[in-house]
Amino acid sequence: MELNSQVAHYVVRFHGHLMTEVERKAQRHLFATMKATKGDSDEPAQREAQTSKTPSRMLCDEPKVLLLATDGYEESN
Repeated sequence: MELNSQVAHYVVRFHGHLMTEVERKAQRHLFATMKATKGDSDEPAQREAQTSKTPSRMLCDEPKVLLLATDGYEESN
């Protein structure tokens, strides 16, 4: 089976319990970034979200999490 964005989305949505703690933190980080930046999740958007007036508690600064999240949500799936 080829892993495409639809399959990846399905796996994350319905089998998220199989993700590691770092993967779950990266997902929360990206969701918080998208909420703060109205949909963007790439690295510049993540920096913007972290420096906003009211950064979300879901944002993370752990190096392993940020490495997974570097390219944004679509690339992470």
